[in-house]
Amino acid sequence: MNLLVSDIDDTVVKDEKPVLPMCLLLQTLHNGGWQLIFVTSRQAKLRIPTMQWLLQYCPVGDLILMRPTDNYDPAPLLKQELVRPMLNGFINIIAIDSRDDVCAAYQQIGIKVLQCMP
Repeated sequence: MNLLVSDIDDTVVKDEKPVLPMCLLLQTLHNGGWQLIFVTSRQAKLRIPTMQWLLQYCPVGDLILMRPTDNYDPAPLLKQELVRPMLNGFINIIAIDSRDDVCAAYQQIGIKVLQCMP
C-alpha cells in the first residue's frame, strides 16, 4: 500500500485559496490508490474549519493529523512525530511540503519528499 502525506498551508492552500494544480495532483494519486493523509501544524482546535475548507476545495484526504492544542514543538519535529506511527505497513511513502526544514525532517525518517514552492 502507498501513503501520501501532504501539508495544507502553502501546499494546497495559499492566501485562503486552493492551489489547484496541487489539489489535482492529490486527487489523481488518491484515485490511483494512494492513501492520503494531511499533516498540518495548525492546532487541533481549527479542525472543523480546516475540514470544511478541504471538503470544499480538495476533498480527497483519508485523515487529517493536526498539532495538539498547547503543543509548541517546531513544525519539523511535530510532523515527524505525527507521521512516525504511520511508517509501518506502507510500501511507498511520499511527503509533500513547502518548507525546507520539514522536508529535511521527513527525509531523516526515511520518507521520500516532493517539495513545492509557495
